[in-house]
This record gives sequence, C-alpha cells and structure tokens, in this order.
Amino acid sequence: MEQAPLLQLPMKASYSAEIQEVHNQFYGYENQVLEKAEQFAQTSSITTAPKLNLLEKLGFTNTTEYVNYEVKKKEKEQVESERRIIAYYKRKYVLYKYISESGVREICQKYNLVVGRLNDYTGFVPEKNLEEISKFKIDTTDYGDYVSAATWSEEMSRSVWFTTTAGGMVTYDSDGRRFTQPRSRKKKDKEKTLNFSIAAPLNTMQVSPGYEVVENKIIYDPVVLAPVEKGGYLIVTAWGDEASDPLVANTEVYN
Repeated sequence: MEQAPLLQLPMKASYSAEIQEVHNQFYGYENQVLEKAEQFAQTSSITTAPKLNLLEKLGFTNTTEYVNYEVKKKEKEQVESERRIIAYYKRKYVLYKYISESGVREICQKYNLVVGRLNDYTGFVPEKNLEEISKFKIDTTDYGDYVSAATWSEEMSRSVWFTTTAGGMVTYDSDGRRFTQPRSRKKKDKEKTLNFSIAAPLNTMQVSPGYEVVENKIIYDPVVLAPVEKGGYLIVTAWGDEASDPLVANTEVYN
C-alpha cells in the first residue's frame, strides 16, 4: 500500500523520533486506507472492460496488461472492504482507530515487534494507560475471537507471531510466510470475553524456552490492541519509554 500522509498525534517531547514514527504508523493506518480508497474512486483502468474480457477469453491471462489489472482489482477490493470496516467502527467508536491484521503485521515486521497477550508482556505500563485500557468498552457483538496460546515455530529463528481474530494462531516469519495452528470454535456472543493483545518489542515479551530468536534494534513502543469481530483491531492505547524517564512517567498518552 502506498504511503499516505499520516495522522499527526500529540507527541511527548521526550519520545524519540523512532517511537513517534511507530505510533504514527498504527494510528495513521485508517488515513492510509481512506486515501487509497479515494484514489481508486478517482481513477479508472486504462484497459477497457471489453479488452480485458477478450484477453481472458482467449487465454492471455499472463500478459502484463491482464496481470496488472488483476493485481489492482484485488487491491481495490481489499481497500474497499477495509474502508467499509473502518466506517462501521468509526461510526460506533469515534474515539478509537482501526487497523487490520495485515496492517499490524507489516508494522511489526518493519519495526521488529511481536504481538501477544497482555500476560506475555514483561515491560513497564504507565498508570494512565492502565486506566485507558480499563475504561475501553465496546459491544459484546463486536468482540473478536482470541487464542490464549502463543508459541514459536521451531523452523523459524527470526519471526513475528500473531493471535488472529479469526480464532487461530497465525505465525509469520521474516519473509512473510504464514503458518497456522488449528482454529478454535467460535464462541457465542454471550460467552465471549474481551481479550486485549499487545504489540511490543521482543525483549519485553515472554518467549517459549528453547527457541532462539535473532533480535535487531529495539524500539520501546508498546501498543495495546482490541481484537474485533470484523477482523483486525481497535487501537486502545500506546506509550513509549516512560520507565526510563521518571519525569514523564504517567503523563500524556495517546488515544
């Protein structure tokens, strides 16, 4: 997805440019999708529909013209689907930004983060962020499915793992290859609970013993996410390196 102007958020002066950049990537995802949708709405394909139909009918499905069209078509469908999801949650929960699972995956791979349960996180949590998490409320029907187990695949020494809202554990390696564990049965709405996820640096997350993980540069920028029913997450709150700076601990937060 092409880069769109990101949402400018109030930043702490003590936060590094890298932390601000990561948080902007999360909170600015909606704007990227909406701008991309607008671009698609204002442009039309150079190749006409009759010609594309002929290319397909006659078997020219590997021509550059046809392949490019199919790629753009799928991208447009994905963007439009996400635009509708964003509109749904924006209408119901105006204070919270949406981000898709693929959006989280791209950011985590780019900045060497992992996603797991809150009880996998071993780092510092500012009090004001704890309050924001405790006050987060959405309808039970909007709760996303969550898997309570998280493991590292043996064949992946450098990877990013995810809990997916579809109900299974999904693991991505550094090349974007996907490994999926068995999915759990979906619970009825009345049985669902709101289980938060957290995207954080690897050195602040518990990892199953016996697995070696190669770490790159660490950017301390935890982001708490709420899985939602339509797929993806609502962003609950985020913070930076308050634990290393007592002058700014428990002050301004993102939301």
